[in-house]
Amino acid sequence: MQFTYTYTAVNTCQASVTNSIVVEACTPTSVDVVKGIINSVYPNPSNGEFNFVLNNNNQLYSLEIVDITGKVVYSENSNKNKLAINLDGLSSGIYFARIISPSFNANAKLIIK
Repeated sequence: MQFTYTYTAVNTCQASVTNSIVVEACTPTSVDVVKGIINSVYPNPSNGEFNFVLNNNNQLYSLEIVDITGKVVYSENSNKNKLAINLDGLSSGIYFARIISPSFNANAKLIIK
Protein backbone atom coordinates (compact mmCIF):
# COMPACT_ATOMS: atom_id res chain seq x y z
CA MET A 1 0.00 0.00 0.00
CA GLN A 2 1.39 3.39 -0.87
CA PHE A 3 0.24 6.81 0.35
CA THR A 4 1.35 10.09 -1.26
CA TYR A 5 1.14 13.44 0.49
CA THR A 6 1.84 16.82 -1.10
CA TYR A 7 2.62 19.88 1.01
CA THR A 8 2.43 23.35 -0.49
CA ALA A 9 3.48 26.58 1.20
CA VAL A 10 0.63 29.01 1.81
CA ASN A 11 2.76 32.13 1.99
CA THR A 12 4.44 33.85 -0.94
CA CYS A 13 6.92 30.99 -1.36
CA GLN A 14 6.45 28.87 -4.48
CA ALA A 15 7.86 25.62 -3.02
CA SER A 16 6.12 22.28 -2.55
CA VAL A 17 7.21 18.84 -1.36
CA THR A 18 5.78 15.41 -2.10
CA ASN A 19 6.39 12.45 0.22
CA SER A 20 5.48 8.84 -0.38
CA ILE A 21 5.00 6.31 2.39
CA VAL A 22 4.96 2.59 1.60
CA VAL A 23 3.31 0.26 4.11
CA GLU A 24 4.20 -3.41 3.76
CA ALA A 25 1.39 -5.87 4.42
CA CYS A 26 1.99 -8.31 7.23
CA THR A 27 0.08 -11.27 8.59
CA PRO A 28 -0.02 -11.47 12.38
CA THR A 29 0.00 -14.83 14.07
CA SER A 30 -2.63 -15.84 16.57
CA VAL A 31 -0.03 -16.46 19.27
CA ASP A 32 2.64 -13.98 20.28
CA VAL A 33 5.45 -16.19 21.53
CA VAL A 34 7.51 -14.16 23.98
CA LYS A 35 10.70 -15.93 25.03
CA GLY A 36 8.90 -19.19 24.21
CA ILE A 37 6.43 -18.72 27.10
CA ILE A 38 3.35 -19.80 25.12
CA ASN A 39 4.05 -23.09 23.39
CA SER A 40 0.49 -23.46 22.08
CA VAL A 41 -3.15 -22.56 22.53
CA TYR A 42 -5.62 -25.10 21.18
CA PRO A 43 -8.17 -25.52 19.77
CA ASN A 44 -8.26 -22.05 18.32
CA PRO A 45 -10.86 -21.19 17.08
CA SER A 46 -12.96 -22.94 19.70
CA ASN A 47 -16.48 -23.13 21.10
CA GLY A 48 -15.09 -21.65 24.33
CA GLU A 49 -12.77 -24.31 25.75
CA PHE A 50 -9.07 -23.51 25.36
CA ASN A 51 -5.92 -25.32 26.44
CA PHE A 52 -2.76 -23.35 27.10
CA VAL A 53 0.64 -25.06 27.06
CA LEU A 54 3.22 -22.80 28.66
CA ASN A 55 6.94 -22.85 29.32
CA ASN A 56 6.80 -20.92 32.57
CA ASN A 57 9.04 -23.09 34.80
CA ASN A 58 6.20 -23.28 37.35
CA GLN A 59 6.37 -19.53 38.00
CA LEU A 60 3.19 -17.90 39.24
CA TYR A 61 1.38 -15.90 36.56
CA SER A 62 -1.94 -14.19 36.00
CA LEU A 63 -4.05 -15.14 32.99
CA GLU A 64 -6.56 -12.53 31.85
CA ILE A 65 -8.97 -12.84 28.95
CA VAL A 66 -10.10 -9.48 27.59
CA ASP A 67 -12.67 -8.63 24.93
CA ILE A 68 -12.03 -6.22 22.07
CA THR A 69 -12.99 -3.25 24.27
CA GLY A 70 -10.31 -4.19 26.82
CA LYS A 71 -12.78 -5.41 29.45
CA VAL A 72 -11.47 -8.34 31.51
CA VAL A 73 -13.99 -11.16 31.08
CA TYR A 74 -12.00 -13.94 32.81
CA SER A 75 -9.01 -14.07 35.13
CA GLU A 76 -7.10 -16.76 36.96
CA ASN A 77 -3.81 -17.07 38.81
CA SER A 78 -1.79 -20.23 38.26
CA ASN A 79 1.66 -21.72 38.07
CA LYS A 80 0.65 -24.70 35.89
CA ASN A 81 2.43 -25.47 32.63
CA LYS A 82 -0.86 -26.75 31.17
CA LEU A 83 -4.06 -24.86 31.81
CA ALA A 84 -7.58 -25.53 30.49
CA ILE A 85 -10.15 -22.74 30.63
CA ASN A 86 -13.84 -22.70 29.77
CA LEU A 87 -15.28 -19.54 28.23
CA ASP A 88 -18.60 -21.10 27.14
CA GLY A 89 -20.62 -18.20 28.53
CA LEU A 90 -18.99 -15.64 26.23
CA SER A 91 -20.34 -14.49 22.87
CA SER A 92 -18.70 -15.45 19.60
CA GLY A 93 -15.86 -13.14 18.65
CA ILE A 94 -12.21 -12.26 19.16
CA TYR A 95 -10.66 -12.14 22.62
CA PHE A 96 -7.10 -11.68 23.85
CA ALA A 97 -5.30 -13.71 26.49
CA ARG A 98 -2.73 -11.83 28.57
CA ILE A 99 -0.29 -13.84 30.62
CA ILE A 100 1.49 -11.63 33.13
CA SER A 101 4.18 -12.40 35.69
CA PRO A 102 7.07 -10.48 37.24
CA SER A 103 9.50 -12.11 34.79
CA PHE A 104 7.49 -12.47 31.57
CA ASN A 105 4.45 -11.24 29.62
CA ALA A 106 2.82 -12.95 26.66
CA ASN A 107 -0.30 -12.50 24.55
CA ALA A 108 -2.50 -14.74 22.41
CA LYS A 109 -5.51 -14.03 20.23
CA LEU A 110 -8.46 -16.33 20.91
CA ILE A 111 -11.43 -16.86 18.62
CA ILE A 112 -14.74 -18.15 19.95
CA LYS A 113 -17.03 -19.44 17.22
